[in-house]
Amino acid sequence: MDQPNYLTLIDFPVSEASGGYGDRSGDKHERYIFWLMKDLDENPGDPRTLYYIAYSHLEIFLAKEHNPGPKEWEHLDKAIEYFQRRATISWSVEDKEEERWFANLKTGEIYERNIKDFDKAFHYYRICAYGDPERAEPFYYMGRMHNQLDNMDKALQWLKHASSMPVPSRSLFVWEYLHVCLTKLEYARAIAKSKLKNPEVAEALKVIRAHRC
Repeated sequence: MDQPNYLTLIDFPVSEASGGYGDRSGDKHERYIFWLMKDLDENPGDPRTLYYIAYSHLEIFLAKEHNPGPKEWEHLDKAIEYFQRRATISWSVEDKEEERWFANLKTGEIYERNIKDFDKAFHYYRICAYGDPERAEPFYYMGRMHNQLDNMDKALQWLKHASSMPVPSRSLFVWEYLHVCLTKLEYARAIAKSKLKNPEVAEALKVIRAHRC
């Protein structure tokens, strides 16, 4: 004997909001920080948790970086605090050491772009340059800052070095476009700004032609 089938019809209204599948509650990073701090209580000094806490504080600031209020500046201070807590922890595993490198790089970026304290930015970029001399980012950032500050000799020194660096092989994110294009472009701009003689201009043009941006 066949089993009878029953079908029940119900009304199930669905309201679809625009914006994809993102968190629309408005305090996503605040809640991330709350749960990450709980995790840190259970695992004090966990390096990855420290990094994620720092990045969440930074994201809150960046959401209003063009018009930050006292709350956003407090989050930026916390971002620096936790990035530096992460940077003090050394691991023997390669990807964890790269994360430590990125913690110092992000600290340098904050001081350069948001706080405008170039001395501290240089300090953290030098740490990165020493810690992983095959990555072009710190040399590029130092050269770009010197260019902005009209310290052209140092700008040309660092940008020429950065523009000659090949793309490194790493476990974590590698900014290939910076290595193959941006370093060359910024080096050429510095040469044009410094109004050097023809041999240097010709060198810059040669570099740009060899690396299509």
